[in-house]
Amino acid sequence: MSQLARQWEVREPYRKQQQMEQPAISPRRKITKGEKWLWALGIGILFMLSVVIVSKQAEIYLTNRDISHVQSQIEKVADDNKKRMCKRHNSWTRSGSLNMPKNMAIP
Repeated sequence: MSQLARQWEVREPYRKQQQMEQPAISPRRKITKGEKWLWALGIGILFMLSVVIVSKQAEIYLTNRDISHVQSQIEKVADDNKKRMCKRHNSWTRSGSLNMPKNMAIP
């Protein structure tokens, strides 16, 4: 048993020397200044693109709203014109059957 203890004492210092010779590797990686600038630039570009996209979308929305408003006005005018034409047509047909002048309307 004494020989086993002696062998263990001899091997132990040898292992410590091997471990000491290896350079210590840091577990955390540091971010360099250049990488920080690249990330900041990339994030800035993404932010600017998102602002441009949102502003263009808002512009398109406002244009579509204006177009819809103009279309509804055109439809109202067209309906009013149809109603007027129907009234005139009815008055013309009644005046024609009674042998009256066409420009004279019957209420």
